[in-house]
This record gives sequence, structure tokens and C-alpha cells, in this order.
Amino acid sequence: MCVLPEGFVREPGTVLRLEKAIYGLKQAPRYWNQLLHNWLLAFGLQQSQHDPCLYFIPGKLYVCFWVDDFLILARDASDKDSFKAAIGAAFKMKDLGAVARFLGMDVQRDRSRHVISLTRR
Repeated sequence: MCVLPEGFVREPGTVLRLEKAIYGLKQAPRYWNQLLHNWLLAFGLQQSQHDPCLYFIPGKLYVCFWVDDFLILARDASDKDSFKAAIGAAFKMKDLGAVARFLGMDVQRDRSRHVISLTRR
């Protein structure tokens, strides 16, 4: 059953239609994914054929996301910073800094040896 906001009167025989998804509704995750997908493509990234959550500009910028967690990899810090500024202007976000944990995996970086290690407890 639908509960309408206080002060809203529904005429008998009318149908209500949401203009956009509301957090917590069944269709909200699909709406968010489609919105983000369109934004990433408009930014100039292409979607991986092998993983639908990976977007990239070949050899330059890689963006992996799961729901609302993002991992951004770039050869040049200015590419990463410009992407973060653009997505921050489009969506509310919080920068948590260098990755230490992503999707339940611990991430260790050894910059001197150019090695990234993933472990899971």
C-alpha cells in the first residue's frame, strides 16, 4: 500500500508516477547505475567489455566502481585530480584518500618496486 505525504490528496482512479528514483526503492540501484554510466561515458571513458564496473581511457585513466565505492587509477596525478573534480561537481562525494581497503580486500602498495598486493582475511 502507498502512503502519501501529508497534505497530498489523491483523486480516485489516478495513478502516481515518480519523476526520479528514491533511495530505498526497488528501482533506485538501476537508476543510479544508469545515471553514473551515462555520466562516465559523457566524460570520455569507455566501458570494459569484460567487466561492466570498469571504465577507462586507455593507458591514461581507469575507474572501477561497485555501487558507490570508486577506485581511480591514473598514470598522471593531474588526470586523476581532474576526474575527481569533475565527478565531485556532478555528484556528492567524499574523497577517502589513498586506497587501503576496497570491496573487502586489503590493498598494499610498494611504490619503490611498483607492486600492488591484494589480500583478503
